[in-house]
Amino acid sequence: MTTEHPPLLLLSAARCRAFTRVMRIVVTALVVWTLSDAPMARGDSVQGVRLDPAIADPVLAPGGALFLPLDAERHGDNWPRTLSVRYQQGGDVTGQVIWLYASDRPRDLHWTTPPTWLNVRAIEPTDDSSLGLGRPHLVARVPADAGGTVRVLGVTLNPTWRTIPHDPFDDGPIDASGPPLDRFTAPHRPDPDNPFEYWRWVLLASKLRVPPPPPAGDEAQMLVARYHADLWLLALGRLASRSVSAARACREQLTAICEDRGMPFAAWVTDGLELSALLRVLLDFSRPDSSLPAEANGWVDGHEMVLFWPDGDEGDQVRLAMTNAGRVERVVRFRWVWGDAQRDAAEIPTAVELPPGVLTRVFVDRPAPPPAGPLGARRTIQPLLEIDSGRSKRRFAIRPRVFEATPPGLLMGPFQPPLTLAEVNANNLLPAEPEWSTNVAIRRADGRWEVFVECFRPGGPPGQAVLLNRASGPLDTRGVEAVTILIGPSENPVAAITVPEVGWYRLWAGGHEDAMEVHRRSLGDRWFCRVVLPDPWLIASTDRGVGIGFLRTHGDSGGVETAPNPAVPWRPDPGRIEVNLRAWTDLPPSLGPDGRPVGR
Repeated sequence: MTTEHPPLLLLSAARCRAFTRVMRIVVTALVVWTLSDAPMARGDSVQGVRLDPAIADPVLAPGGALFLPLDAERHGDNWPRTLSVRYQQGGDVTGQVIWLYASDRPRDLHWTTPPTWLNVRAIEPTDDSSLGLGRPHLVARVPADAGGTVRVLGVTLNPTWRTIPHDPFDDGPIDASGPPLDRFTAPHRPDPDNPFEYWRWVLLASKLRVPPPPPAGDEAQMLVARYHADLWLLALGRLASRSVSAARACREQLTAICEDRGMPFAAWVTDGLELSALLRVLLDFSRPDSSLPAEANGWVDGHEMVLFWPDGDEGDQVRLAMTNAGRVERVVRFRWVWGDAQRDAAEIPTAVELPPGVLTRVFVDRPAPPPAGPLGARRTIQPLLEIDSGRSKRRFAIRPRVFEATPPGLLMGPFQPPLTLAEVNANNLLPAEPEWSTNVAIRRADGRWEVFVECFRPGGPPGQAVLLNRASGPLDTRGVEAVTILIGPSENPVAAITVPEVGWYRLWAGGHEDAMEVHRRSLGDRWFCRVVLPDPWLIASTDRGVGIGFLRTHGDSGGVETAPNPAVPWRPDPGRIEVNLRAWTDLPPSLGPDGRPVGR
């Protein structure tokens, strides 16, 4: 199957807004309800609290947690804070009513930020289920000796009771007295605070042969986390009873980690539909246990193990960062597709071998320009790059090799937030929030080239000047309200300058400071930066273009955005866009190696 996509990981503004709306209400695979189910007509106090009529009998583990969606005859606010749960074996337990809601998008996006921003907290009197902004649920402890039926709000449930296996993957004993797996934010660790991601911490700890960390948060969040972790342990334990190798293969896909120059990063499955498909099969007790290994192996084999994102497309080559999350080497093929059957058939694919577990930077040569038309003009057809991983074929539009700077200026923006694993898996990149977005124009004024940057930020300018002496380089300015301009190759920039909103700028490379100008202006919701560039910085400007990249950091968070390319959180290199400055209509003579005019 071949699918076509817009430029790698880039969406139009309209599609981004639509995708953002969807992502705020989509529930992960571990949650089997939707927030939009609640009535939208505003009510008063809730009446007739009941269990969701669509609820199925749950799968429970003694000593674990119970998690049930609630409903009402008439929705509203003032939900009860607690409800009684009666276990046929185990006695009565007081359960807590909690509120499940889509929280605001995190300011600091990490590589493993979940694709949905769901959270839970204790119910509050003002939580109104009639507005459709959240939904109440019941969480409760399951006694260690629990069994039989469960009665809640007059409804009798007949759970499937299963004991959590001690070592479902047959990895050998774990030293329970040893320190648990450290819970912290890192590219190779799940979100440490999200209760709907705790199950992955438990599986990862089992693979690393250490005790799992305790769940984060308050009692309600910990019970939600424990409930979903138990579901995965029960599901994979049931699979392991028939095939340990199949259970290990599933765990590997759910906790896969690769490396980029020694930096480990997650490469696991994040798609909610894929996760729910596996969990649904493994917890379907109407299926015979003997059918599970084939189902699980089919799920593993059907998962796309090759991840990639743009690492640069300036110049005569397109550079991709690609990783193989599988355990064996894989061959990936590339082909340019023009939409012309005869020419496409003549295109010979190129191939690369991707070793497992490491990030590989792949260079794909751009095709020769299309033949000239009858009047000598070049056709402006932009071919698509087809990437064939062996399991899927995907086609992407690639940016032109060079962009021409023509009056009134070359505009770029908004800058892109860091990539997340979920976005790479889905090939959907969300834009920066408008309140913190950044736009730039490369233009010529009064006979000089300049960069004009517009930086949105609420709250007004910083109260005091910020020093950049603690930064180790131009890519290490997190926590400072600033813009960084990079000119020349990524490996060895010709010039690099960081300009904070308040305080002294820092020139990292380039020299010719006497020929440079920096101007700034702060407003209530944004600030502007104009940097007049010394001509010697632009000596490399020929018909091939000069490479320029940008980085924006924020003073109120560790957030960062880049242009022209989105960057991974552990290496915020923006890449470069090649700009042909010779396309401007008001140009001085060309510059020689010493920066002096040498004639047109």
